Amino acid sequence: MNYIWFNPVVIAMYGEYQLHEFAEKNQFIPAKCLGDWETHVKKRYQETLSVADKPVVDMRCPKAVDYIREHFPNQEYTFPDIDPILVHCAKELRESFSEEHSLTVVTPCAELASYGENLGLTNTRFIAFNTLLSETGDTMQVTTIESSPIPPGFFTDVTDQALSLTGEETIHSFFANKTEDSHKLYELLYCHEGCHNGKGVR
Repeated sequence: MNYIWFNPVVIAMYGEYQLHEFAEKNQFIPAKCLGDWETHVKKRYQETLSVADKPVVDMRCPKAVDYIREHFPNQEYTFPDIDPILVHCAKELRESFSEEHSLTVVTPCAELASYGENLGLTNTRFIAFNTLLSETGDTMQVTTIESSPIPPGFFTDVTDQALSLTGEETIHSFFANKTEDSHKLYELLYCHEGCHNGKGVR
């Protein structure tokens, strides 16, 4: 059996009905992630903040993390070993299926797909949605949404010392001009206002 999991951003932009049609046409069985991984991830960051002696960087967006590491290597931060929510869902699903069953995890960007692929999960493929559409030759009607299902502000209830930065220009400007500040956690989304504005979902 070939299972497929669509991330919430893709579902919001393309709709469950249209995605189920796509899955059936391409011989996939849609899968659902049941765990409350948002809460789990927030707890992991709370735990990290309680022991970190340097500001903590949000690890949910691999492209933003790589950007900070590449452009500001001399600034000191804590980069916690916390997987993105999407990866927690993928691991849950992988454990629920037999090894011979394949799992395709649809990501909102190529960078998350690469991150997932590097985990080496058994019979599991991570792929950006537009890449998958290109491979299958399908076209789908997209709906423009005003905000991501997981919008900026994810850490509001984790700490009142979190700063949310989205978009390459905003991120670069802040860290390039940063002096001393009181923020303990930086929420970073490389795509402006969230993944729904990324290159991997259209």
